[in-house]
Amino acid sequence: MGWCRGGREIAVGSLVIACWAVTSEARAGNDDGVLLGNTAAMTAGAVVATVGDGSAVWYNPAGIAAADRNAVDVSGSAFQLRIIDQPQLIRFTTGESADGNAVDLISIPSAVTGVRRLDDGVNLAFGIFVPELRQRSLSAHLEHLDGGVGSRLDLGIQERSQRYHAGGALGVRIDRNFRVGFNVFVRYQTRSYDEQLGAYYEGMDLLVQQQAQIRESLTAIGIEGGAGFQWTPIPELAVGVSVRSPAMEFAWNYAASNVASEVVLDDVDPTLDSAAYDALVGDEWAFGAEASSPLRVWLGVALTLDRFWLSAEVDLQHPLDNPTVGVERDFVWNARVGAHYEVDESVRVGAGLFTDNRTRTRIRYLGEENMDYYGGTLGLELRTPHRLGEGEDADSLIFSSTFALRYAVGVGEVVGLSLDPTVGELASPDPLLASTVHEISLHIGSALFF
Repeated sequence: MGWCRGGREIAVGSLVIACWAVTSEARAGNDDGVLLGNTAAMTAGAVVATVGDGSAVWYNPAGIAAADRNAVDVSGSAFQLRIIDQPQLIRFTTGESADGNAVDLISIPSAVTGVRRLDDGVNLAFGIFVPELRQRSLSAHLEHLDGGVGSRLDLGIQERSQRYHAGGALGVRIDRNFRVGFNVFVRYQTRSYDEQLGAYYEGMDLLVQQQAQIRESLTAIGIEGGAGFQWTPIPELAVGVSVRSPAMEFAWNYAASNVASEVVLDDVDPTLDSAAYDALVGDEWAFGAEASSPLRVWLGVALTLDRFWLSAEVDLQHPLDNPTVGVERDFVWNARVGAHYEVDESVRVGAGLFTDNRTRTRIRYLGEENMDYYGGTLGLELRTPHRLGEGEDADSLIFSSTFALRYAVGVGEVVGLSLDPTVGELASPDPLLASTVHEISLHIGSALFF
C-alpha cells in the first residue's frame, strides 16, 4: 500500500491482505479455560485419579463406578472477567503507538450431569459440558500529524468462541481396587470473528482513505469418545488414566466476507480522483470425517488418606495439522496439582495449581494470540444432609453447594500492525508483540445426592 503519488497503484484490499486469516483458519487457542464440575473447580482439575461424581463423565469415566448414590449435579462459572493488555498493538514507525486493551465479563454455564446406579458396581451417567467459552472485544486508535501531513489508523476486533459436548458414560467396578469406564460425546462448536481496520492519509494536495472489514464464522458438528481406569494398588495410593480420541467432525460450515474500499482525492489533478470497492464472500457446508482435535491422554496419581487427598497429573496432546477444518496445533503438555480436605460431614475445601499452555504452531494475522496460562483455584463445598424415613432407597438426601475462585495469567504474543504514516507502507512481516491476559472466574455449583 502506498499513499505517496509515486505509488499510486494502490491495490484495493491491501489492508485486508495484511490482516485477513486464511479461509477456515481456527483462531481459538487454549483448551481448558473452563473447569468442569464442582470438585474440579476447587482443585484445578487435578481429578483424573480421584473423581467420583458426575464430572467423571468428562475427566475419567471410570470414576462413574465409584458413585454410591444417584446424583444430579448443576454447576457453572457464574462470571469470568478477562483483562487484556497488548501494548503497542498498532504503531507508526515515527514512534506513536496505541495499546490493545480490553475488559470482558461473560457468564458461563459450564456443566450439568446426572448419575444413575444400575447395579452393584455398574453406573450410568450423562452430561452436558461447556469446556470453552471465550470472548474478546478491543479497539485502538492512532494518529500522526507532521508538517501538514496527517495519518490515522483505527482498529476494532470482536471475537467469540464456544464449544459444547453432550454425552454419556458407563462405569464398571471390576473389583474393590479397579474400575473402568467408557464415554462418548457429540460435539458442537462455533467461532466468530469480526475485524474492522481503517486508514486515513491527508497531505498537502492528496487524500486517501481505506476501509477493510473481515467477518468469519465457523460452525462444526462432530463426535469423540474415550475410556479410562482408576486403580488403587494400596489404600493410600490411587492411579488414574483417561484417554480421549480425536474429535471427528462430520459437518462444518465456514462463512466469510472480505470487504475493502478506497477513495483517492487529488487536489492538483482531479482527473486522478478514484473510488474502488471490492468484496469476497463465501458460505458453504462441507461433510466428511476430519480430525479437529488431537488424541488426549491424562495420567494422574493421588495420595489418599482418610479425609484428604493430594493429586498430581499430566495432560498430553499430540500435534495435529488439518487445513480442511482449520486446525494447526503443536504437541501440548499441561500439569495440574490439587488437594481436597473433608473438614467434617458438612464442609470440604480444595485448592490447586494448573497450566494451560498454547496449542498453536504459529500466529500470522493481526490480532492473533499465542498464550500460555498459569493459575490456581480455591474452593469451598457445603453439604447439608436430610434424613429420610424407613423404606426409602437411601437413608438421606444430601444437598451440596460449591463456591470456587479461579485465577489465571496468560503470557505470550500477539500479532500487531506497524505502518509508516508518511508514505502509508505496512511493515512486513507484522511485529510479534507481548500480550498479557488476566482471567478471574467465580464458580457456583449445586448438587443433589439421593
